Amino acid sequence: MGCISCGRQFHEECGDPCCCAGVKSVEIVEDEKPKREVTISAGRKEAARLWPVDTDALCEWQMQANCGGGFVPILGCLVGKQQHIHHGPDKTTTNNTRTNISRICTPCHNRWHAKNDPLYGDEKCPEGISPKEPRPMTPQEMMERAQS
Repeated sequence: MGCISCGRQFHEECGDPCCCAGVKSVEIVEDEKPKREVTISAGRKEAARLWPVDTDALCEWQMQANCGGGFVPILGCLVGKQQHIHHGPDKTTTNNTRTNISRICTPCHNRWHAKNDPLYGDEKCPEGISPKEPRPMTPQEMMERAQS
């Protein structure tokens, strides 16, 4: 190719005539660093950093209906405190957007997974899942939750 000056594209510093016979551009190819796959554990740690659980705070699904999205949104608890960070409706742990994270109690967490996990199969974010769109429970839904 040529000298160091030409390699850095400073052909005018090379001399007259230029050692690379007037080539005016030299393509420098840098080695690409291999992309590391983010692990499930790393995704959960990032969620905990972004959305820490406050064990004194109320479950985010308390007194809410249509909780968690997914195939089968659930009725939340009547009384509960934050204990878990829940990824859903997209169960991919690297999806730590606020619309995919809920800080919930153990009964809500277990109820959602019991109703939805069998329908997800191996997919973390299958087609046709509902978004997370909680709303206040109706009096009838409160009675239903109290009886279950």
